[in-house]
Amino acid sequence: MEREKLLRLATELIAQHTGQKRPVAGQPTNNWVFRTTDAEAPLLVKFIPANQKRRMETELALSKYISSQAGVPIPRILAQGTKEGQHFLLREVIPGITLRQALSENANPKPLFLQAGETLAQFHSFSFAAKGLFNPDLSIDENVDLFNQAEYEGFLTVLQAKKQLSAKEYNVLRDIRVNDYYDISENVLCHCDYSPDNILVQNCRIVGILDFEYSCSAPFMDDLAAFDLFASLNGYGKYLDCFYAGYTQFRPIPDFYFS
Repeated sequence: MEREKLLRLATELIAQHTGQKRPVAGQPTNNWVFRTTDAEAPLLVKFIPANQKRRMETELALSKYISSQAGVPIPRILAQGTKEGQHFLLREVIPGITLRQALSENANPKPLFLQAGETLAQFHSFSFAAKGLFNPDLSIDENVDLFNQAEYEGFLTVLQAKKQLSAKEYNVLRDIRVNDYYDISENVLCHCDYSPDNILVQNCRIVGILDFEYSCSAPFMDDLAAFDLFASLNGYGKYLDCFYAGYTQFRPIPDFYFS
């Protein structure tokens, strides 16, 4: 029953905001997502639970801000709001496949990793005075203590419990004071999920970045380390020099990051 209602709403929303009646099909992921299925320029309607409405509003604000300020390729949001009690977001779909899929199909990693670094550096070209989550008006909510010592130590405890760290490694890492690094770095626009599943590729070029609704103002390291971790765990570690070379064409990386 829910699917039929949302299918009807998705069709009506596309017609309302584009003047076209388009065939759509949908499936549940984290949210219900419906995409057009014809040969025209693809569109997507995402329905969001009430507890995520604020994040949707923030995503819209960030989308407009990023589009107006930098060369980062992101899908254009056409509309967002509430219809029959359902919170929705309607956006364009950038044609392409994910970076993960492109790599699995034997795309050359070197140019793609170089572009991934360049694109992330452009994302990080936005700087902010404080660390925190974004509000829908793009002010910073400093009450959320991101990347703090307790969170870090809790993560180490989980790793040790799952036998991913030796006692010696655990003791060395526990002596690290996170704020010694996070408090000396500029706060930038961090994607917070800069992974191959959120990077779109077409014809060996990066053409889009997706899912930045959980972006925050924080030091740059989180995004760099997340991509580094993916590459290392999936057998692409030897191409990380290309990733960092692309990044440093636009932004320097302090020595402490690598040490």
